[in-house]
Amino acid sequence: FRTGRIREAVVAAQDRIKQDPNDLEAHRLLADVYLRSLGDNSQQEVSGQMLKLAIGEFQKIVQLEPNNPEDHLMLARLYAADHQSPQAEEQLAAARKIDPGSEETALIASQFYTDMGDTKRAIDVLKALSDDDQTSRTESQLGKTYDQQKDVKNAIAAYKKALDLEPDDLDIERKLAADLLADNQTDQALQAWKDIAQGDPSDAEADLQ
Repeated sequence: FRTGRIREAVVAAQDRIKQDPNDLEAHRLLADVYLRSLGDNSQQEVSGQMLKLAIGEFQKIVQLEPNNPEDHLMLARLYAADHQSPQAEEQLAAARKIDPGSEETALIASQFYTDMGDTKRAIDVLKALSDDDQTSRTESQLGKTYDQQKDVKNAIAAYKKALDLEPDDLDIERKLAADLLADNQTDQALQAWKDIAQGDPSDAEADLQ
């Protein structure tokens, strides 16, 4: 939207909804405006109002088009931002039911549970994905969650699997090296740091190790 045209777009969409409350396109337009306003506005009170408005539009959107997992995920994010955890969890469950093999949905759900302090469920969500539906992102997230549980051995296993899937990802290898060192696997940690130094000569920490 161009500056100065947002109000016109909102009024036009609202007029369309008055004529037809089930006008999906108009609801999507309003939702887009409110989402953009959320990102652009630093005033807490105004952002709170935009958040409520965005939630209202996505509630209607998922009612009108219930089989789009992305809409459920967006509504879940909005609910979480508004501290409505049960409603957020409900929308995550809806998205997972529609597309149970979606890695993106699993990652978002896992982060939600992690933020809630339920790392066990965060791990269970990721482990429920089949190998065919996973990329290195799944295993990397598993490693981070195991790290939060202080479960170094399972974190190491997850990071190793992530590296098998994405051998050139030095961020994953850094986490693996740190955990190997914490687990007193000094030789493997040293080899990992050597690989990191070769891949990124500017990495001072790798040089020190």
